[in-house]
Amino acid sequence: MPRNDKPIPRKTQKLVFQQAKSRCSFCDESNVSLLELHHIVSRADGGSNDPHNLLLVCKNCHGLVEAGDISLEEVMKKKQSLGAIIHQMPKRDEGKGNNVNISGGVSSSIVANNLTINNGAKSTRINYPKGAIGVNLDKKNYIQHLVKRYYDFRNADSGYGAKRPFHYGVIHKNIESKFKAKTYFIPEERFEELATYLKGRINATIQGKRNKSNGVKNYSTFEEYLDELNS
Repeated sequence: MPRNDKPIPRKTQKLVFQQAKSRCSFCDESNVSLLELHHIVSRADGGSNDPHNLLLVCKNCHGLVEAGDISLEEVMKKKQSLGAIIHQMPKRDEGKGNNVNISGGVSSSIVANNLTINNGAKSTRINYPKGAIGVNLDKKNYIQHLVKRYYDFRNADSGYGAKRPFHYGVIHKNIESKFKAKTYFIPEERFEELATYLKGRINATIQGKRNKSNGVKNYSTFEEYLDELNS
């Protein structure tokens, strides 16, 4: 399917905002300047501007969704739970690509192009390429651990005079710029390089520097992380 670069009509935006009561669907953020519309089937995959395919999120949660820290299954469950406004929308034509079925209960299956989610079985198939970090659950979770550590330290920096709040999406964009791939799509052989990069960013925060000067560890090593999980 060709990429969808069409602007979202104002009427559609209003309906999606009404559906979510003008709050982030995940964290309840209500600052309008921080709210964005997320395409469930992405624009790059031809996802339409139909209200069925849009979810209101804040910038921070949007970054988490795009990075995979909030799964597509969670996104679809959230869209289903909002319900009411959606059922006032006209049904989309049958048989066309990128159909997203959000009617029915949480146990409904959802099909969008080649991505299938069965919420009843709690199974999700994410098309990480073979050999990507996202395929190795331990390594994926460790990178998530480091990203969250960095996020927590950056937020702690606000107590030391940092002026702007930090959003998850920023570090994932930085990773994509440096490694030329989204975080969990980076080849597994670059896992150590990615982990080292994130550790360096953690150490460079104000909180990280304070910890280092006080002899406090900023993060667990991968081996320590695995031991903690298995203990």
